[in-house]
Amino acid sequence: MSGLPAYHPEWIIRLWFSTPGLQQLNPHYTLFILTLLTIMAVYLKKKRVKEEKPDEEEEAFKHLLMKKKVIEDQIEELTRSYEEHRISSQQYTQKRNEFKRHLDRTVYDLQQFTI
Repeated sequence: MSGLPAYHPEWIIRLWFSTPGLQQLNPHYTLFILTLLTIMAVYLKKKRVKEEKPDEEEEAFKHLLMKKKVIEDQIEELTRSYEEHRISSQQYTQKRNEFKRHLDRTVYDLQQFTI
């Protein structure tokens, strides 16, 4: 040790020893325990936030599954519209090809998750 006395500002000493309850506690031990509790609280909060955060890849996979289902439903609706003569053959072919491209891309993206 260097032999120099510890520096404690006068206002801290007056506050500590004039506050009922605090004057009977060792200030060094008390501050050490409060520091440990603060560090533990911050660590646990970060850990809890990390656990609560949903997995981004899982969310993307679920989104792609939902997108695939929606596109398949749209293709079925388009086929019904064509069979009921609500749309022309040209419109049906054009829309079906467009939906098919989207569906193929979505299926490809889903396959990338399973590789």
